[in-house]
Amino acid sequence: MLLKDGRIKKSIVNDPKTFDCGFPAHILTSTTPKNPGRHFMVCNEGKYKYWNWLDVEPVQMPLMEVVEGMKTELVALKIEVEKVKEDMEQMKKEKYTDVIAIVIVTP
Repeated sequence: MLLKDGRIKKSIVNDPKTFDCGFPAHILTSTTPKNPGRHFMVCNEGKYKYWNWLDVEPVQMPLMEVVEGMKTELVALKIEVEKVKEDMEQMKKEKYTDVIAIVIVTP
């Protein structure tokens, strides 16, 4: 089932089309390197090996490369955020150390 935000949900096809087995079809998404993100129908019963592509064209590889680049950038940003958090904690500790030193020096 195609959701409003463009995602695909595994579901039974809502049209009356059935395969030779008489069961309605399931819509699935391919996760293979050759056909990433491509949608296809399979027999709901599962014991029949019938399937059919729903997409006319496979997902374009440049789009997949953009997504992979964004994933890499996200990981780098998460690492940077953690480093900034650690730096902030260190600065807080140093600030408290300076305050304690002043309290000890000034009777």
